[in-house]
Amino acid sequence: MLSAKQIAVLVKEAHERIKENIVKTQLSLNKEVSAELNCNVYFKHENRQSTGSFKLRGAHNKISKLDKNKSFITSSTGNHGLGCIDAMNNYGVKGQVVVLKCISELKKQKLLKLGADLVYYDGTDCEQSEEYAKQLGIILNFIHFQT
Repeated sequence: MLSAKQIAVLVKEAHERIKENIVKTQLSLNKEVSAELNCNVYFKHENRQSTGSFKLRGAHNKISKLDKNKSFITSSTGNHGLGCIDAMNNYGVKGQVVVLKCISELKKQKLLKLGADLVYYDGTDCEQSEEYAKQLGIILNFIHFQT
């Protein structure tokens, strides 16, 4: 298990790697929750990221460390995929996103607009598509990035 100091070092390293591609989002004090918990509780507005989700940070952190000569594969129902595609575009990494065939048209169009290479899986839930992505990654020799 990592110590708090080790985690702090990793967080600082991640920040340095991705800070140019991430929006510094606002913190807002939530008075109601703060009063209930008897401490200051701040909400971070990650919906202000270019993809509208906090998933962007994790995707950028992971993908920024990948070998540019390798491809990766992941599975997503939306926000994770958007973050991955954004990071791929920023760091010059190639990859595919496995999505369920029943993905909403809105999410599909958002992914495609960013340049996603989508692989459609004819399953019923995201756990199945995740397993499919993992197996496809082995076959294609891609790095699997779990959601």
